[in-house]
Amino acid sequence: MGRQAVGLAVVGFALSTVVAIAPSAGADPVNLALGKPATGSAACSAGEGPEKAVNGSVSGGNSDKWCSSATARQLQVDLGAEYGLTGFAVKHAEAGGESPVYNTWAFGISTSADGVTWTQRVSVTGNTGAATTHSIATANARYARLDVVTPTQNGDQAARIYEFEVYGGAPAQASNVALGKPVTAAVPCTSSEGGEKAVTGSLADKWCSRSATRQLDVDLRDTYAVTGFVVKHAEAGGESPAYNTRAFTISTSADGVTWTQRAAVSGNTGAVSTQSIAAADARHVRLTITTPTQNGDQAARVYEFEVWGTPTTGPGTVALFDRVPMFGMYSWEQPDYTPPPGVLMWNRGTEYARKLSDLEKSRIGADAELRITYHAQCDNYDRIGTTFMISVPRGQTPTAETPRTTLRDFITPFSNYWQGAKATYQFPAAPIGVFAKALADPDRDTWIGIGGGSNPRPDDACQSRSVEPAFRKIGFKYSLSVVSSAPVAPGDRDVVSLMAGSEQKTNAITAGPAPVGAQQGVLAVTIAGYGSDDGGEEYSSTTVAVKVNDKAVGSFSTGVDCAAFEQHSPDGNVGIFRNNLTTNPRSWCPGDLVRMWTAPVDSLGTGPVTVKLTHPRTSPFSDSSFYRTSVALAES
Repeated sequence: MGRQAVGLAVVGFALSTVVAIAPSAGADPVNLALGKPATGSAACSAGEGPEKAVNGSVSGGNSDKWCSSATARQLQVDLGAEYGLTGFAVKHAEAGGESPVYNTWAFGISTSADGVTWTQRVSVTGNTGAATTHSIATANARYARLDVVTPTQNGDQAARIYEFEVYGGAPAQASNVALGKPVTAAVPCTSSEGGEKAVTGSLADKWCSRSATRQLDVDLRDTYAVTGFVVKHAEAGGESPAYNTRAFTISTSADGVTWTQRAAVSGNTGAVSTQSIAAADARHVRLTITTPTQNGDQAARVYEFEVWGTPTTGPGTVALFDRVPMFGMYSWEQPDYTPPPGVLMWNRGTEYARKLSDLEKSRIGADAELRITYHAQCDNYDRIGTTFMISVPRGQTPTAETPRTTLRDFITPFSNYWQGAKATYQFPAAPIGVFAKALADPDRDTWIGIGGGSNPRPDDACQSRSVEPAFRKIGFKYSLSVVSSAPVAPGDRDVVSLMAGSEQKTNAITAGPAPVGAQQGVLAVTIAGYGSDDGGEEYSSTTVAVKVNDKAVGSFSTGVDCAAFEQHSPDGNVGIFRNNLTTNPRSWCPGDLVRMWTAPVDSLGTGPVTVKLTHPRTSPFSDSSFYRTSVALAES
């Protein structure tokens, strides 16, 4: 929309249901469905069968279409071979010269490799256009199916499809998706023979283990359609064939908890074992050695464990960060740390950001939730953490000063590296569905970040322990993923950030004005009091009244009950977590998310939007006190 505002972030652009499908370099896009065998639900008349939807024509009159009034209005095309599909186009009633009231209102598109098991790739509700096109991350399939849910705008029950086009090219090729991925394994024979040596791509090193449970788990960091495995045993690395693994199993899992065995081998004598399987979606793969050698030696020797597969599309899990370190927020030295490839580090190691790939965007769903994991080290105090998104034009790299939108804030628990199981803590799931369309915007580059920093101190948990200086400089680490299960519907993808993580020192807060491009949307507000000095706002809860363009849209309490989180703060003062709804009020809890309040808003008009927040706490506050505030409007 070309909107600009100083100090304000305008995320994304309004998106109609028409999206360009990019051709491959040097080639025009190919309609793979043209003239291919098509089947469908019962036609309205003999001359309006499914073959009319793949004949390449919309100009043959009102009968040049597939029409069906069946209860299940379904059109299926057999492409004749497997292709790497990249998008679809649907030409509705108006494209063939009929009234726009007969354009399809709601429909879905699914693909299949075998015509039996289907995966939904597109879900559309609220279409009014004559033609819609839909890009997807490449998905291998032979069959495409159009399911018409609501066939018209006016209640007429006949589906009218003049053309159903399927675009793509050569199938995506399988690769070793385990290469270089994180590994968890049984205790190694020596410190130089850890599990990570099995995924280096080299036969110069190996994983070796004499553990009673000789097990190797690989986290693929994304969901893949796994089609096979290769295990390279001792002989492949130059050792005696007597040490080749005799018996083993391979299992896969979507979540690392529930496992399905995919291969079981006994009696192997070879240097290399290859197992092919029917494609199975998985993120985690486990190799279990049951009989490690031919001669009774109990050491498992695996030089390489390869997992072969192709990326999948559709809602799922996006792993963003794995144990990124939070350095001291009050330190002025640049840390001696190189972030992982593709990750930006800002503000002396207190913030990190990473761009979503197109495949990862396809995994963002309408019900998206953040999974935030805290890994304790030296700083065992409660600290403010934040997650955020930045949307920029394609090819542009953001900086720490680029306007951002707060996703969710959170507060670290009181813990430290030596607290055993309580040194690692996963926060409650953090819903961010209000931002899903902007996160998945195919026309912009989306970056997701996490930060807040830590405060390692002379009197922290490392004081009485012998640790390396580099370890002491890291207060704790964060891991972050996005998990989704429901597709994102088309529609406006703009998010307008009016305020992000601003430390407000007054009880009357104004966010904006900011230009908007829609008449309605969802307002998201995060606000909580901080300040640990005597009388500080950390020890308060209040009621926040919200106005949009001076129109009251609601109010909410910042009060919380921390009782459930006491167990996750072994180093904390138990008094923090008790009587929060009576004598010990609080607006946030260590180990919890900071509340995000949302409300639908409408009648926004044509001018800029201003949001006002007020609460009855007396200001000015104590010296250290402030209300950390974020305000965003997701247009719809």
